[in-house]
Amino acid sequence: MSRNVTTLAAAILALVASGATPATADSIASTVSYLPVADIEGATGSWRTDVWIFNPETTLENEVDLYFTPAGVDGTNLDGIRITPPLAPRESVSLADILFEYFGKSGTYGVLEVRATSPVIVTSNTYNVAGSTPGTYGQYSPGQPERNALGFDDSVFGDLYVTRLMNDGNLRTNPVDMKP
Repeated sequence: MSRNVTTLAAAILALVASGATPATADSIASTVSYLPVADIEGATGSWRTDVWIFNPETTLENEVDLYFTPAGVDGTNLDGIRITPPLAPRESVSLADILFEYFGKSGTYGVLEVRATSPVIVTSNTYNVAGSTPGTYGQYSPGQPERNALGFDDSVFGDLYVTRLMNDGNLRTNPVDMKP
């Protein structure tokens, strides 16, 4: 037996003997997740987004609602859709070209909000379907749990921090002052 294997075995044995539990990895499973979605014509063809939703529960059905908010729109009062029937335990569903097929939208992009009664795992693929070199090259995106999307500080103002907003010659973000 190599020295590394012996050392690893000793460390695991010490951990088990101490009664400590190993740290768990963060999961993308969440009751509220967000994904980028698109159904647009671009410089290199048509771009579409497919979404997959998995219910990791072993015994419970899961009610799942989807809300699409186009870029630049206040999504507070937009209607959503419900996946029917509810996802069975360990069931997954594939939603091809989600914006056109499920929301009746084309020529748009934005954020898909996924809300479930218990945590689900959500992923998407935005890909090119036409143009000089069509294919499935594009962007795989795991759904981001609500806890990863926004952050608040602990000041009296409750400042809100949203990451990955760019403001340069190619991209523009309008700042909003939400303090009283």
